[in-house]
Amino acid sequence: MTLVTETDPARPERRRHRRFSMELGLRYTLASGQTGTGEVINMSTGGLVFRGGIQLRAGELIQADLTWPFPLESGQSLELRVHGMVVRSDLMGTAVSISKYRFRAVPPPED
Repeated sequence: MTLVTETDPARPERRRHRRFSMELGLRYTLASGQTGTGEVINMSTGGLVFRGGIQLRAGELIQADLTWPFPLESGQSLELRVHGMVVRSDLMGTAVSISKYRFRAVPPPED
């Protein structure tokens, strides 16, 4: 995975947190119970933008699990779980303001 900061030297950055372009798989659940999948386009400590194929309602609470590309030393997979609110959703993607986040180990699949 390559991290690239999204800044245009011709335009001053107005965001509070630096954004990084990345491609991570994402599964989400809305407060309404609706679930879906998508791919993260960019992310910072304060928010993320993802493409999920459908437009979501601004103001909707969301929990998302992002497939983290770097496993633990033991080889166990990690996810980044974020909680937040949809602030915008259009054809370009869905923007989420992150209120909290944490890494969690993914249990190995049962045989």
